[in-house]
Amino acid sequence: MEFNATFLVSAISFIIFTLIMNKLLYQPLSDIIAKRQQYVDANSAEAKGNYDLATSIKADKEAKINCSKAEVKKMIAEEVANSKEQKNRLEKEKKAEVAQMLASQKSDLDKEKSDASNQIESKLDDLSQVIIEKLTGGSI
Repeated sequence: MEFNATFLVSAISFIIFTLIMNKLLYQPLSDIIAKRQQYVDANSAEAKGNYDLATSIKADKEAKINCSKAEVKKMIAEEVANSKEQKNRLEKEKKAEVAQMLASQKSDLDKEKSDASNQIESKLDDLSQVIIEKLTGGSI
């Protein structure tokens, strides 16, 4: 194998061609690739940040919902307890009122009974006097 000037010219031509191609094609292409990689990395980082933010917001929302549910359950339990207490109080008041009314009516009935008994005894005495007078024929 011989090395002559053609080989040297071909080698120099190839080096110049490589430098020109590097300057005209490869370097701009490398810059575009680097810019796209930066763009993708930035979007990826932003997306990850947004995902983390969304995850934390979702967790916060779920915590608030759970807290609200617990508060609502507590309020419902308190209202049920208050309602039961009020119902029991009203029942006691009504029972006392009915008991008092029954006692009052019982005392009224007892009074009426004793008045009726007294009236019957009085009329019985009068009737017995009339019967005695009629049997004895006049006065005693």
